[in-house]
Amino acid sequence: MSGTHVVSENFKNFIEELKIQDVLFLPIQIEKDKKKINSFILKFSKSKDCIDYDKSDLVEIQGLIRKINSLKLRNDFNEMFFQCQGLKLRIIINDIMKSKIENSDLKKLKFNPLP
Repeated sequence: MSGTHVVSENFKNFIEELKIQDVLFLPIQIEKDKKKINSFILKFSKSKDCIDYDKSDLVEIQGLIRKINSLKLRNDFNEMFFQCQGLKLRIIINDIMKSKIENSDLKKLKFNPLP
């Protein structure tokens, strides 16, 4: 499935236990090796206005960020798990959330540092 995030039930439960706001989970079933796996499409109900544009170096076209040379978040922004306005399909986490994930039993997650 291109252009979306598909997550496990374990990941869904992990996010719900942390009471993360503005996240929706749509149930789906994936078939792998003739076995049906309950999974979820992860969607954000709203993106966050959190970018410090004065300190960031971005290429923005028609309201969407197309290239990131450097991205800085506003100092007053402190959410753990979110989507920035203008950045479709990117999930951003802070260091606290990264640590929580690394100390959990969740597997196969990949972290890419912001430029």
